[in-house]
Amino acid sequence: MRLLREILLSKLLRLGITEACGKPVEEASLAELQDEWARFERKRNERRGA
Repeated sequence: MRLLREILLSKLLRLGITEACGKPVEEASLAELQDEWARFERKRNERRGA
């Protein structure tokens, strides 16, 4: 699970996302990082569909 968290963390930071659920991504739990990634995916898919 730690590897998955690190991968999500690096992807979010690469995209310029520095906060997850109101706290710095470095301090966020795996679940919070997954929520933030899902939010990003929804926004990206909305833009592609529009």
